[in-house]
Amino acid sequence: MKIKRLIALAASIVLAQAACLPAFAQSYPTRTIRFIVPWPPGGGTDAVARILAAKASEVLGQQIIVDNRGGAGTMIGMDAAAKAAPDGYNFGFPTQSFAVNATLQPHLPYDTVKDFEPVALLGTGTYVLVVNAGFEPKTVEELIAKMKKEPEVVNAGFTGYGSPSHLGLLQFQRVAGVKATDVNYKGTGPAVTGLIGGEIQMMFTTLAGVLPNVKSGRLRVLAVTSEARSELLPETPTAIEAGLPNFVVYEWYGLNAPKGTKRDQIDIVNAALQKVLVMPDVVERFRAIGAERVLGSNPDKFAAFLAAEIAKWGKVVRDGNLKPE
Repeated sequence: MKIKRLIALAASIVLAQAACLPAFAQSYPTRTIRFIVPWPPGGGTDAVARILAAKASEVLGQQIIVDNRGGAGTMIGMDAAAKAAPDGYNFGFPTQSFAVNATLQPHLPYDTVKDFEPVALLGTGTYVLVVNAGFEPKTVEELIAKMKKEPEVVNAGFTGYGSPSHLGLLQFQRVAGVKATDVNYKGTGPAVTGLIGGEIQMMFTTLAGVLPNVKSGRLRVLAVTSEARSELLPETPTAIEAGLPNFVVYEWYGLNAPKGTKRDQIDIVNAALQKVLVMPDVVERFRAIGAERVLGSNPDKFAAFLAAEIAKWGKVVRDGNLKPE
């Protein structure tokens, strides 16, 4: 009888433990998660965030909403993320401007490193050096030669002070040893219109923003500024291949959390996103908007990447003597 009672007791303990396992495994998340995107709706960053949020919601079994907090060069949104509750239900969606502002903006309302927990680098947006189709230079080498022969004759557009487009242009002029007449546009649309119309002859911008006009023959891409060639333009060289040493410019999309967010919560969200990034429909949707996935990132890798980005663009900001607007 004692043996039977012991067996029954042991069985009840095992059953009780088993019953607790699902509850423990599902203890997070139990409600809606928020991705705070520091850009307005409709742009490339918003598109990437919404693709990932929708699919990660399915993996986690809880809704993820995108909360757009655009303005002040991403500072409004990232400040909201820094000051949100560190409870695992609030995440920021930083982009390259987050790293640039660490140097460009001396009075940030948050600390770029100390006020956040890194989660992962999720993707990049391909940038290109694009010119008007009627512009004489057909290669980067020919463009540099023309700009050296005719200093400040070439009008070069960019889309916002301190943006990747702006900093890419500054870096190009520094690396190539040339000088253009810089023209600031309020957005990609007006800049592309200016490029097609001949107001400017060249610019750095996202591939997604010019691809239709490249396909129609109105614009021509001289180089992609990513580390590898783009699947969408496999015959187009990288800027490095075209003779610009270490020239890499792209938008990037990451995820961070308010300081104090638990690591196990961060790991659960990141694991879900890593599953999402290999889904075939996500691969296709990223490709359609000119975005590239970053696989296998984690908090440590993202922290190292961010430190390198802050150092890289800090030098560009200082060398260009850029000041806050």
